[in-house]
Amino acid sequence: MKCPKCGSIKLWNKGKDFRLGAVYKRYKCKDCKHPFYAEIAVQSNVIECIESSPQLQPRNEKDRTFVIGAAVNDVALNAKFLKTIQSYCSHNNAKLLIRPIKYDQNGSHEYNWPSEIQEFFITENIKLTTGLKLLAGINISPAIGNPLSGFENFSQGDSIIIPHSQLMLKSVAMSQVDPAAVMYTTGCITEPSYTQTKQGCKADYNHSYSVLVIEEDFEIDGFHIRVLNSSEDGSFYDLDKFYDGDLILDNQEIDGIVLGDEHIVHKDIDVSNATFFNEDSIVNTLKPKTIIRHDVLDFYSGTHHHQKNIFIKYAKHISGKDNVYDELKETVEYILQTTPKYAESIIISSNHNSHLLQWLNECNPKLDPRNALLYHELMFLMFKDTKMNGSMAEYPNPFELWAKHNYNTSNIKFVGEQDSFKIHDIECGYHGHKGTNGARGSAEGFSKLGNKTIVGHSHSPAIINGCFQVGTNSLLKLDYNLGSSSWGHADVLIHKNGKRQMIFIIKGKWKR
Repeated sequence: MKCPKCGSIKLWNKGKDFRLGAVYKRYKCKDCKHPFYAEIAVQSNVIECIESSPQLQPRNEKDRTFVIGAAVNDVALNAKFLKTIQSYCSHNNAKLLIRPIKYDQNGSHEYNWPSEIQEFFITENIKLTTGLKLLAGINISPAIGNPLSGFENFSQGDSIIIPHSQLMLKSVAMSQVDPAAVMYTTGCITEPSYTQTKQGCKADYNHSYSVLVIEEDFEIDGFHIRVLNSSEDGSFYDLDKFYDGDLILDNQEIDGIVLGDEHIVHKDIDVSNATFFNEDSIVNTLKPKTIIRHDVLDFYSGTHHHQKNIFIKYAKHISGKDNVYDELKETVEYILQTTPKYAESIIISSNHNSHLLQWLNECNPKLDPRNALLYHELMFLMFKDTKMNGSMAEYPNPFELWAKHNYNTSNIKFVGEQDSFKIHDIECGYHGHKGTNGARGSAEGFSKLGNKTIVGHSHSPAIINGCFQVGTNSLLKLDYNLGSSSWGHADVLIHKNGKRQMIFIIKGKWKR
């Protein structure tokens, strides 16, 4: 490589940039100080057929399982975690693939890895299965802040896995008819060891002992992907199983599940069956003690968003979809029906739930005879419990008030907007629509809080450092997300060890 300005070969290597689906190396000339870029061809070398990779077996009539992780050079292995991973692979007939990551801390340019993991190394980009690429041909420094940044265009309709020491997930918007793809990093099996710099300190904090498991599934012509998130002792849970070295325990229950935003009048029937009603549904299999629910009340019947669209209002009117009582009744009865006796449903204060309060403040019952009776009944109940508390007006949540006035809600708990609800050390009381100091909420914003969080709201699954963001359990096309969409059907499990595991529901299935 030569400087394009002066021809000097004395260059500083300034790292990489990822732009417009391509990778560029940055250089600066030591003689004339001229900065320049050189493109690296990466995207074109994805092996489209897994059979052409000598490290993997060809696809046959049986579904395959892969476990994918990363290992940083010249760093000790997490031996307990590795032993449990190998036991997992043996038990599940899974192929272990490890991307060796180069990280030059001392400028020696010599890279070494333990001999016991080298047989699992993979350093090429391959298409693992239908709709999923493994970009193992790219070495990304474990100290980089956001390893997924700039890789959206690499997707080209497929989900992608990028081996890295951090665990991250981002949902990628596709066209109106194509499902969203996901970008996932893996976490790693080596101990943290970074430079004593700001970047190194942050990388050490976000270092994750984790790997991904991919279950190929011919029935859906796709795959299921989950993280295996290790405790300090090297053990981990996967769905209803616990793995600790050679120990495997079946039929494990979970402490909680955070469902994707439900919007019950717009629920996806296949997702609903996979979550609650099938014999092998998520709830029947994992038996969560706590079911945390976001945006259960869509309030399509009376939403303020339709007030200026006479055609939507007319269509709702002639079909009866503008009946607020019917929607409240359907929503609460569904919650009761899907809350087992051994569990408790937690209703998180959410923006769609609060549309009922906005309707009470803005509705003119003289112009809405279908809902006039409910309006006056609710206003009477609200006024009965409205008072001053010091310098603040205090009034109830009308959705909670109506539910408790009409049903036995002993196994339902409503969490207020200013309330906290934690499972282990994970804050689950945020919906996600409101951020810090009144700002708009986002997964990135919640990742900067001082505690772990699980939020909803955006319908786009994400993992950013300490924040997990669920997807939705509703239909993926509603009247307010026309066009391309990053929505996906995804929940988050909370296991007994306090570790989180995101699961996706694909074509009505949540596991193979």
